[in-house]
Amino acid sequence: MEDKNIKLPKSFKIYLMILLVLAVIFINSVSRNQIFSTLNLFSKPQKELELVNGFAIDKEVEKIDIFNKKVIVWKDKNLSFLDFNGFETLKKNFEFKDADIILGKEILYVMDRSSGSLYLLDKTGKTIERLDLKTPFSKLKEKGENIYIYRKDGDKENVDIVDRKGNILKTHKEKIPILDITTGNKDRKYLVSTLDIDKNLKSIVSIYSIEGKNIGSIELKDELVVYNEFIGDKIIIATEKNIYLLEDEKIKWDKKIDNLKDIKVVNKDIYVLYNNKFETIDLKGNTKEEVVLTLDLENIRFIEDSILLFGKRNILMPQKKKDILSFKTKEDILDLKYDDGNLLIQKQGKVEIYNIREKGDK
Repeated sequence: MEDKNIKLPKSFKIYLMILLVLAVIFINSVSRNQIFSTLNLFSKPQKELELVNGFAIDKEVEKIDIFNKKVIVWKDKNLSFLDFNGFETLKKNFEFKDADIILGKEILYVMDRSSGSLYLLDKTGKTIERLDLKTPFSKLKEKGENIYIYRKDGDKENVDIVDRKGNILKTHKEKIPILDITTGNKDRKYLVSTLDIDKNLKSIVSIYSIEGKNIGSIELKDELVVYNEFIGDKIIIATEKNIYLLEDEKIKWDKKIDNLKDIKVVNKDIYVLYNNKFETIDLKGNTKEEVVLTLDLENIRFIEDSILLFGKRNILMPQKKKDILSFKTKEDILDLKYDDGNLLIQKQGKVEIYNIREKGDK
């Protein structure tokens, strides 16, 4: 029988050994992160959206949310709860003169701004508490564990800082427009950003003790404050031009940005969407991660342990410099909400509900 074993020339074996040694040297000289980063450029999205259902809603819907497999809809003083087939399971009517609602993280705030009546409901529609604020107010905000009630008093603007039980922690008064207000240090401090347009535009950020003593302030000329938040004993301030970190009531560092679209602060990281970039910054001002975007994205949402970016017709889930989910719609996205594995996309006159799943799963 003919011997089919082929013997390689000795010179060729030596050549292969040299190639192997060179390969090992190359791998050792290049960091694993660089290799993985290169591989990520060629990786495909690992997650996808699976349509659960979609149904028509009124085009005039004012606000929408999702909770416990129910779609929460506010329109014309009516609060409705719909199942995922679009059938109404509960409806509440509020015959208020100047009715509005704030869809909070855990609580629904239904209000009559003209009288000061305020209902606190859980997200199943059950009334938790009714507060009579006694005087009219212009708007209400929820931030953290407190709510902020804005009032006009002649040429002054007042804000009541109110806890969930209806206790007024502090009433702050200003003669110039208030941009934002928030508490920190377990409600021992609060900060107020105001807008002064008397001569030249400038924002003023002032820090107070909860008793009302002014601890310190900074002025930002030709800048409009759009975001402020306490992180422990530090404060993050964002304008359309810059991000600032304050410590001991002084600017510790600042970072120039261009065309701020959205900003979120979670677990001591600052997530910034601006221009064509999505950047993660630590509390020392260092860039931890930066993603250059080719899509038009305008909003940041946190989905459990992941991040969703979305714009007019695109949804993106970036992770470690790669896109693990990318989704494009044919119609404009008006809003996007998430709860317990279900993603709600509101479009003109309809909603669509999706599951986020691993690609290829059935």
